[in-house]
Amino acid sequence: MGIVGMPEISSYWSKSKLYAGSYISSVMTREKFEILLRCIHFRDNSDVDDPLDPLFKVRPLVTAIRDCCQAVYKPGPMVVIDESMVPFRGRSKVRQYIPGKAHKYGFKLYKVCTPSGYTWNFKIHSGSQTKHQGLNSTESLTVELCEELLDMGATLYADNYYCSLTLAEYLLKKKTYLCGTLSSTRQYLPKEVTESKKKKNEMKGRENSNGVKVFKWRDKRNVLTISTVSEHSDQLVPSGKVNRCREEVFKPQSVMAYNKAKKGVDVFDQYTSYYSLLRKGKKWYRKLAFELLTGLTVVNAWVLHCQYFPRAKMSQLQFRVFIVFPHWRRA
Repeated sequence: MGIVGMPEISSYWSKSKLYAGSYISSVMTREKFEILLRCIHFRDNSDVDDPLDPLFKVRPLVTAIRDCCQAVYKPGPMVVIDESMVPFRGRSKVRQYIPGKAHKYGFKLYKVCTPSGYTWNFKIHSGSQTKHQGLNSTESLTVELCEELLDMGATLYADNYYCSLTLAEYLLKKKTYLCGTLSSTRQYLPKEVTESKKKKNEMKGRENSNGVKVFKWRDKRNVLTISTVSEHSDQLVPSGKVNRCREEVFKPQSVMAYNKAKKGVDVFDQYTSYYSLLRKGKKWYRKLAFELLTGLTVVNAWVLHCQYFPRAKMSQLQFRVFIVFPHWRRA
């Protein structure tokens, strides 16, 4: 159904010449499919550990998929954190509205991905966030998602929604580095950097005693970045690109590193949009579960396949093994 799109689910069993010849009708009757779709559940409603959990109907499935994603693959030194939206306009306690997204209504997923698009860890937004000492809710969420990567020398790339001076200092104590864009309204930022006026291709930066660096670079607009990577400085370096006048383009190292790594979640969203299986429905848990089963796991399998076998074609058996068995390796 993701490959062959139809306006309605019943169209797959239509005898009209416009929809005739569907492979799905030869596999299963429409009545059987509708019964299975109506009765599908992912947890016994009478067996609930936490009745106040708004995601209790899909909690075992979410936990199993997350554990499998972390067991199959270990990310490298670069990871990126961002959010994705699962479109849903029905009634649900955890439905969000984000006007800047392509799908404005739906479930928000916080993800930790690799630059290649592999989702290593994720969390579904379901209300209040447990705070760490000295951190706000967003900073605590970032630490929770990357908890198993702390003290390993990894570099986390994030946008201005997650980045702050307090988070950068906390991660630096845990031997984890942070690089990303920064909002000028954050606390404890150096005013000589945030309030400075720069011309095009000018840059200014400051570093505090803890090793956190804040840069301001003027391109078409002001770009404020934060970094704890030792290699990043306030000097512009060649980016390997030229402008319309055939002149070499210079950019800050922090901006180039951020642009290179930040594409991870966008690559994932691009892959899932090609053959989406989602259909309109009133059951929120079914929409969320199908996105995880047919979107997240399939894209992760495809990313691993492209990484281990870049020139080989994946058979149907190999594809199933990638998804089902968490300890499958290249051998």
